[in-house]
Amino acid sequence: MSKQRGRQRSDLVAVLRAAVLRARAQGRSERSVALAAGVSAPQLHRFARGERTLTLPVASRLAAFFGLELVRRKPAKRVRKPAGAFGAAG
Repeated sequence: MSKQRGRQRSDLVAVLRAAVLRARAQGRSERSVALAAGVSAPQLHRFARGERTLTLPVASRLAAFFGLELVRRKPAKRVRKPAGAFGAAG
């Protein structure tokens, strides 16, 4: 996995985990959030505690519940340097 994809995944995890914790702080139980979002309560609990991550379909349902949209970005194209570009004496 590329560093950028890993960073995007960790950003998604952080945003979703913060949303779950915010809902809990506002008085919603993890069970009610899980039920409304269509995910399993034990799975959501383990995710909120940092014990596991989520599959993309579960993350998508959770994001939709919190009013977030998952957008897949196209990877940046690699730019190749011409051979001999480094340290070539002209």
